[in-house]
Amino acid sequence: MRTTLTNEFWLGVQLFFVISGYCIAAAVDNSREQQLPFLQFMRRRVRRIVPPYLGSLALAAVVKLATSADLFNGSRSLSRPWFWLSNLTLTQWSYLTARWLQSGDGLAAPWFNPILLLGVHWSLNYEEQFYLLCGLILIFHQKARPIILIAAFTAGIAFLNLLWPGRITGLFVDYWLQFFCGVLVYLRLCRSRSKETARALDALLIGAAIILLICAWRRGEFPLLPNQLQFYGQLAICALYALLLIGLRRYDEAAAILARGSDPDAWVLAYLLACYGQLGRSADARTRDARFREHWPQLSLLRVAAIEPYENAADLDHLLSGLRKAGVSP
Repeated sequence: MRTTLTNEFWLGVQLFFVISGYCIAAAVDNSREQQLPFLQFMRRRVRRIVPPYLGSLALAAVVKLATSADLFNGSRSLSRPWFWLSNLTLTQWSYLTARWLQSGDGLAAPWFNPILLLGVHWSLNYEEQFYLLCGLILIFHQKARPIILIAAFTAGIAFLNLLWPGRITGLFVDYWLQFFCGVLVYLRLCRSRSKETARALDALLIGAAIILLICAWRRGEFPLLPNQLQFYGQLAICALYALLLIGLRRYDEAAAILARGSDPDAWVLAYLLACYGQLGRSADARTRDARFREHWPQLSLLRVAAIEPYENAADLDHLLSGLRKAGVSP
């Protein structure tokens, strides 16, 4: 059931941890504002993850029993009761932890865990731990600010990973930093109340990405391979991905403006007209301007600026500059 192409998809799970960090941070923040208790928060998480997980587990069991297929490094032995108990309760990670405690060493990658019925379920072992840890914020947030709790907790995990980079223990410490990249994306895009805070978070991610890339290069971790411990390289990719998500926010904002506009076609023409202006293509700008006037007869720079304020003022300035160069009146 494995192919050369699908074997290269393993790094996508690292990026999924970043997205998961963003989503869970948003869920915790929303639950905290609504003063939802810990149990209700966890009940919502369980309701979302358990039904599809059990469904995929049942399908994998049928395929495995019917064909004896190797389900992406899944177990080849299905006879032991504790094997089924571990898979039904998403506690397959306990095998990795026991191995680490006994031998002081772990597997090269968590998806090689022989207790997994389906190898791709390995990431859910970490997800459930992330849910639990983030849910605990709802219990302790009245005693300390959540951001302080998360920062202190993450600093401790970062120190452990510096001591033992890439050690697979089956516990949340293995991938918490990838998850934390997503938390930083949420804080940057949704909770930054000043430009200074936003710039500080950007600088943190940029600095982290540069340092991680240097460490990965010095340790010979490139190219990244699924069967090797390449902690710095994998984490560097996650930091870069977090920066990409932040950078794409401006395009999300532009799409939202188009969707909310009274005439989306007019906005498309406005952006096209601004592009011609910035490129110095005055003849094309005049042609488009004549068509644009049919959609928006009262076009002016002031009206464009008043339609929808941009979060990033530089983006609006760039649009207005292009329209000005295209000959649009103030």
